[in-house]
Formats: sequence, structure tokens, C-alpha cells
Amino acid sequence: MIEIEIGETGPGKAEAISAEQAMLLARSGVVNTGLSTVRAGWWQVSGTGKVGAARIGDVVVYIRPKVPIARLLFLAGYAEFGPAWRTEDVRVDSAADLVPAMADALWRQVARAIHQGLLPGYVEIEESSAVLRGRLRESEQLRRHHGLPLPLEIRHVAVSGFLLDMPVLFESFVSRALADALAGKYGGRIHSQDWNPFDLAGRVRLRPDLVWKLAGAPLAVVDAKYKAESPAGYPNADLYQLLAYCTVLGLRHGHLVYAKGEADAARHAVRRSGIEIHCHALDLAAEPAVLLTQVSKLADDIAECSGAALIR
Repeated sequence: MIEIEIGETGPGKAEAISAEQAMLLARSGVVNTGLSTVRAGWWQVSGTGKVGAARIGDVVVYIRPKVPIARLLFLAGYAEFGPAWRTEDVRVDSAADLVPAMADALWRQVARAIHQGLLPGYVEIEESSAVLRGRLRESEQLRRHHGLPLPLEIRHVAVSGFLLDMPVLFESFVSRALADALAGKYGGRIHSQDWNPFDLAGRVRLRPDLVWKLAGAPLAVVDAKYKAESPAGYPNADLYQLLAYCTVLGLRHGHLVYAKGEADAARHAVRRSGIEIHCHALDLAAEPAVLLTQVSKLADDIAECSGAALIR
């Protein structure tokens, strides 16, 4: 068994793995792989925005998050349960890794429901595979493949990993926390992933992360981006996307919310359009109360741009 530990972001690490192992890692979507430019015959393994641990074939990958573990669990808890999530119930400041921290938090939540104990065991998997894991099912190999070397009929123990997709988690947290702040302070309704036709024929539709409406009329549009998107050949793609949202919704202001350190706060007045795009940054490493205060201030800024603060 090979173990690889990398950070959530950055160039990753060069690892002495086989081409087949590198291919399995790449196909999993958990990490990126490519031939190392530093060590001949080695493979560079880097993160894809996910954090946690997973087993892919005979390789176990540990991906460290940038933010403290306790903050990560707060983001996940708030995104799911909102203000009902009690941060003081999560005593994981001393935990160094995501998996044991989450296990500890979950265990404390379900312990009350466990009276007779749990029966430990494993899930046994039988499958065809290009990689030998566990034991070869010899009779099945001969029956199904008539002596061919691949694929292999194997039996093994399935070990589930635990992964959090940081872009998805960030989007969920921002949408929930900002919706609570806007509706709580200024009223109206928050529409998440609101579908809107882009063209007159309705063949193309846009789906902003969050549209704030009052009496059915849009007041503001917000998109949450864990980090700035720069597809090949399309730098500043996030700005173009927000410009399209504002144009379709008839709004003069659009808001992009990033994780601090991934993009800078900025304000862009788009030429010949009358539209301004505001880029905001939230510090995910801040204490929960401080982070929610940042979200509250962001809600105030959005309301001020929309004019809702004047009619409050």
C-alpha cells in the first residue's frame, strides 16, 4: 500500500508510482497527476479542490485543507443546518486531520442513539479490475476470461474515504449564510440556483448561485467562487459570467464572493454598460462569529448597492 500526502493547493509532490496507478488516480477525480518535470519516471500528484482521505486502488491519498479543521467543520455544518449548528459542540481544535476530527464530531452526535453497541465488519467486494487487490478469484478468472491475463476477477475489502469538495462547500456556505443575512435584515426571498433564460428563444439558460428578489423583482445577483476561474484562453471568466447575469436580470450591480487569498476584493465598472461588478473576499480561517460578521457586512453592501437599504 502506498500513502501520499499533499496539500489542498499548490504544485503537489513528485511520487514514485506506476503509470497505471497514476492513471487510476487521475480517473478518480480526487487528484491530478502528470509526469514530474523534476524527477524522471516519477509522477506529480496535486489537489483538485477536495480535502480529506481516499483509497484509490492500492494508493491512499491524504489531502490537507488550508483552513483549520474546526473551521472546515463549521462551514459544513452551517451550510447544512444554518444558525442551528452550534460551534461550541465541535471540540476538534486539537485534531490534526479531517477524518479523525469528523469521526469524533459524528461519534458524539450518534453516541446517544447507540445502546447495544455496533458489530464491526467489512464490506466484501467482488469485481473485475485491471489491478490486483485482495485475492484473485481463480475459478471465476478461468470461467469468465479463459486464461486471459486481464481483467482480473478479484475479492477485496472496500475502504471508504472521506472527502469534502471545497468549491461546493464554499458555495453552499455562502449561499446559506448570505441568504440568512439578507432575508433576516432586509426581507425579500432568496432564490438559489435560479434558472433564467439567456436568449429570447430560451435555448440557453443561466443559473446564478443566488438571486435576491423583492415582490418577485430581482434586487441582486451573487455568485460564490472558492477561487478565481481562469479556463485556458478565458482569463477573468468570472467577470464575464457576472456581466451576463446582470444583463439578463436587468441589474446594475453584480457580486462575486471569493475565499480570501484566492482573489482580491475589487470593483469593476464595465465600459458602456452602466454595470458594476463587486468582488468580495471572506476569510474562512476566521473564528465562526467573525466570519458570520463578515457575511453580515457583505449583506449590507449588497443591500446598499441594490437600494434596499434605503427602503428598509
